[in-house]
Amino acid sequence: MCKCSVQNCQKTANYLVLLVDYYAENGDFFVEIDKTCPLLCTEHKDENEKQAQGERKARMTMSYPYTIQEDAQGITEYISLKTIERLLKENKETTGLWNKLKNKILKIK
Repeated sequence: MCKCSVQNCQKTANYLVLLVDYYAENGDFFVEIDKTCPLLCTEHKDENEKQAQGERKARMTMSYPYTIQEDAQGITEYISLKTIERLLKENKETTGLWNKLKNKILKIK
């Protein structure tokens, strides 16, 4: 089991953390695993969202207590590790996961 990336947290990670940005002018997406905090437990994910500051819109910079710590432009999105595991078992690793993420991203327009 993977541990939460928050310093001194010993809880099991429940979420993969992604840095996401959407370019409305051409419909492109930028998505990568957040290198500053790639995994979060449920408690720290909830805390991260509750304390987030900024407007959740495309091409904006949000401020989070745990994620996106290098002043990158974009927002944090989370994918449940259980969802990833299920999709991998169903052999839908690329299509299913991408469609789930794409639907989340399109909501930030």
